[in-house]
Amino acid sequence: MSFVRVRGPGDPDQACDLVAAGLVEEYLKRDPQTRIHVRVVGGHGAIFVCGEVLSTADFDAGAVVRRILAINGTASNMEPFIALDTMSPTTMPEGLSRLVVSASGFATRETPDRFPRAQSVARDIAQALERKRTTDPDWFWLGADYSVSVMKKPEHQNTRTWEVIVRAQHLETEPLEQVRTRIREVCMARMEDVEIKINVGGEEMQGGLAQAVGSSSRISGLHVRHPLQMGSILCRALARTCVESGLGTSVLVEAVWLPLEHQPSTIRIRNEKGENLLLRITPEALDMRNIPEAWLEPQIATSIVRAPFDGSVVLPWEVG
Repeated sequence: MSFVRVRGPGDPDQACDLVAAGLVEEYLKRDPQTRIHVRVVGGHGAIFVCGEVLSTADFDAGAVVRRILAINGTASNMEPFIALDTMSPTTMPEGLSRLVVSASGFATRETPDRFPRAQSVARDIAQALERKRTTDPDWFWLGADYSVSVMKKPEHQNTRTWEVIVRAQHLETEPLEQVRTRIREVCMARMEDVEIKINVGGEEMQGGLAQAVGSSSRISGLHVRHPLQMGSILCRALARTCVESGLGTSVLVEAVWLPLEHQPSTIRIRNEKGENLLLRITPEALDMRNIPEAWLEPQIATSIVRAPFDGSVVLPWEVG
């Protein structure tokens, strides 16, 4: 993986993902049997929530949207518009999909967290900025709308090996050069042989949903049990297990689930040498019926979205 971007909670798309996941979490807390699929889009003073829900839970969704935005450093005075229809019980069978689902997961010994180096560094820098923003009074000027991009340069370029590009919203009380200096120090503490660019376009005093339009992804508004979510989780967990078991320095797991099937119809597992590891693992690891209960707690929906920028979040399949 040669290019990775991690976005802060105030990024317009990320904010919409957080709202979608937060609504899923709220429904599941009130009714564990909830089936839900929501999409969120918003910007410039309004935010729209659309989708289908089958649940006994009854609450003010608009108030939850405002709370989620406020908690994550985004303008809470945005006007929510909610359009949630009742889902048919046949639309989304529990733990199954009516569509073909393909997923993949990768793990490597390159870093302690088993992510590729670019992804690991991007997450580390974003998490450091989030800690500064939320716990360090001297960083009061840093806004929630930021992003960290890390990429590896082609080997033929006679330059530094890595490039980090940070875009960060900030208050006008902090001069641009001071913003660049302080963020550069955070980046330099986490990576060597790197070229760092910060706010290349100049001052970033406006941002978030107040200034731009964002939209949620197709999976952030789904129950984590849904194969579109759980497929990637199972593949990532199996790739980690293979690496930890010494089956390869890097392992890629790919799987395809046919409609209404718990077990994948196709599985491909290869290490960095191209060796086929399929005969050395148990296919039950990718069975949608064998999901640990800890992976299905209501808060997991939000944790999946927060994990890249929030170092306090622990995803159970990433432990060990």
